Amino acid sequence: MGSKKIHKKEDKKFRDFAYLDNRPATPAKFYYKAIRWAREQSGLQPRQIEFMLFIHDLEFFTIEWVASQLSVSYPQVRDKIIGPLMRDEYIYKYFDRLAVPLDDESMWFREEHRWNFRVRYALTQKGKLFLNRLYKIMSGEEKITLEYHQRTVHTKKIPYEQKGPTLTRLMHTKGVEDSPMAKKLRENKANARKQREKASPKKRSREE
Repeated sequence: MGSKKIHKKEDKKFRDFAYLDNRPATPAKFYYKAIRWAREQSGLQPRQIEFMLFIHDLEFFTIEWVASQLSVSYPQVRDKIIGPLMRDEYIYKYFDRLAVPLDDESMWFREEHRWNFRVRYALTQKGKLFLNRLYKIMSGEEKITLEYHQRTVHTKKIPYEQKGPTLTRLMHTKGVEDSPMAKKLRENKANARKQREKASPKKRSREE
């Protein structure tokens, strides 16, 4: 069965981009930009932000349940996700063990009671407002401008260092030592050795 023929729009070939005719909904079109903004604003890690996206529609949850849903171990959720989010006040304890009274008679009919009650967590107002703005940026409803990260911008020209030919390239010239390529490789190797010898006294003087 042959593939469907693609009809290219020749009149638009000099444009930077072109949308599809049957353009699908893209609510997460600016996900990359939104995550960058979220990390800079909150200092959270991507997995912590993605975890908040998962629990956005939940009234409350337990660590055990959310760990099984995300296929993550209990200690990892507790230590790497819940702990930092609690510390930065993005989630809070919705129900703790004190929510179960001591005179609760239903404890005799449940496996879970006051003494083994699992804490239920929920998003704080701070977390909800943070996610609402994240969704707006992700969908393109809110336009933001982010600065280039300093590590990705070269402010100085990177010097080129001639290290000479590799041993593999020299081995390929075996038997044709008098060829122009072999002579050039040997010359480059000699020049690289001289440069290293000149640079070594400078390094010693700096260390001294």
